[in-house]
Amino acid sequence: WKMWIPILGCTPQNSLQWIAGSHAEDVPYEFTGTQNGKRPTILESWIKANTHRFTGPVTGHDSNAMFFHDGIVHRAVQNTGDLIRVSAEITLIRG
Repeated sequence: WKMWIPILGCTPQNSLQWIAGSHAEDVPYEFTGTQNGKRPTILESWIKANTHRFTGPVTGHDSNAMFFHDGIVHRAVQNTGDLIRVSAEITLIRG
């Protein structure tokens, strides 16, 4: 599970977005090499075909933390506002 916490400057235009129910879909990905090792990357063609499905849970400047399945496809859009955006994302793992 993941928890996303808006702290400062998070608005509906610049914050977390996700595709509801995507954790139950067969989302195509490939592994990409980074300086920290390989990481999964969703195929750009899938992202482009599904961009219209992304929605954001932030509805105003005083939004609460969001708790969601770690398999949900999610992203943070580029911050084009004048204020700095600060948020935290925590992954919870059951041992």
